[in-house]
Amino acid sequence: MGKGLGFIALIIAAVRLIGARLKFANELARRAPIIGTILCCFLAPHMARCQSDAGLPVPEFYGIYAVSNGRIVKLDGKEVRTDRTASVRIGQRQAVGGILNGAPVASSQTINLPVFAADLKIIVFSQSGGMASPLQVAEPLRIEPLVFVRNLSVDTGFPNNVRRSGPENGWEYGNAPELLGLATGDHPEALELLKKPFPGQKDMIIAGFAEKLSPGVYRFTLEPGEDLPGLGGGRYFTFAVEPIAEAENSKCVDASVTYAMMASNVKYRPCPAATARAALQSSEAGAACLTEATCMRTGDDALRKSAWGASLAAYRKAAELSKDGTPWFYVGRVELLVSPADVASAWDKALSSGASLPIPICRGSILKGCDSGTLTLGPKTISLAFGRKEEFTVAPGEVTSVKLTEHKLESFASIDIQVGGKKYSLDPIPLGVQCNWGAHATCGEDGLQQQRAVAGYVARTISKLANGGLAPANPQQ
Repeated sequence: MGKGLGFIALIIAAVRLIGARLKFANELARRAPIIGTILCCFLAPHMARCQSDAGLPVPEFYGIYAVSNGRIVKLDGKEVRTDRTASVRIGQRQAVGGILNGAPVASSQTINLPVFAADLKIIVFSQSGGMASPLQVAEPLRIEPLVFVRNLSVDTGFPNNVRRSGPENGWEYGNAPELLGLATGDHPEALELLKKPFPGQKDMIIAGFAEKLSPGVYRFTLEPGEDLPGLGGGRYFTFAVEPIAEAENSKCVDASVTYAMMASNVKYRPCPAATARAALQSSEAGAACLTEATCMRTGDDALRKSAWGASLAAYRKAAELSKDGTPWFYVGRVELLVSPADVASAWDKALSSGASLPIPICRGSILKGCDSGTLTLGPKTISLAFGRKEEFTVAPGEVTSVKLTEHKLESFASIDIQVGGKKYSLDPIPLGVQCNWGAHATCGEDGLQQQRAVAGYVARTISKLANGGLAPANPQQ
């Protein structure tokens, strides 16, 4: 009896041991991809494929998914739903017909976009033995960065040749709004999606980027089709990577569109203010010059190269070394690019030191176009000249009236000044921006900001000078 019970106990123990081993084997097989990844990273941590894909969630149903902040989002459904959204301004260009009828060249509307993390991953889950493999399904996927267009200039071309500009202040892809229009020129390029198998999942592909996405707005193409409205096809959606405010500065451009029959050509230029701010933050902004003359030459060279930060630093150093205050005029000119409202500080220092401010202007004319000249503000005289022809040189008190006038429909601002019974309308010429030289200097939103700042400063300062303000510190000056 005792031997029988012992034999039964032995059989039970053996069954338990076999069951435990089978359970361990099943668990080991289930966790093989994770264990393999751990061993791979331990033995060869430099290998790119050793990045921990095991932490990615595994989708349950076939489809295309985004993985952001550890959460999975289905992209090919009727609606893309995320935990967070961002308020984003999307730009819309006006068609040529609307522009010819007096409509603004562009506008923008605010919408809420899904927010994804900068280390976004894409998972494609498709039956490997089906009509298309997961890799084939992933092949047409594209992600393109949008640009933030601050100001748009349009030339409608023959036969009307209307030139208009205005603010857009919105993210856009860059296509022409016309049906059947052919858009050429500058367009954002698609980012490269790197693809590889999902470890342990033969029906899945992982797609990602070599580097994290920078802040901005992106267009995701699930299925390519026609970009032109009304022709159908294609599936797209737009998403954001925060912070959006930072991206509006770093990816800001001024756009110009030139039409020729049914085609349009697009050109982008970085927003001057954004370029200047970036330059100011760079190490190149330091000035190593030692004398006023060398600092001025350094500033002039940098100005010709559009290196605003280096130019500003050199002019400031020259102003510190100067005795007559002249460099402060150039400091103010470059500061117009960075913060137009702050120009007064530098130019007041120039006048208080006895220096003059030779401000570039043009006089608008429908027949002759914009005739360039110089309006010079000095501590004791105000003068205006076009080339070698002098219009007037008077004391500040002899200026009958002077004011800033903003022409909102044409998008420019002018200095309206009256001397000796004669009236002049003078358009300040902005620095570092693209202008349309028609009857007036229209230079987009950045240019308009500079014109406002200069015209407002001139109006206030002539009044101060007429009342004895801003007198040079040295009575002999």
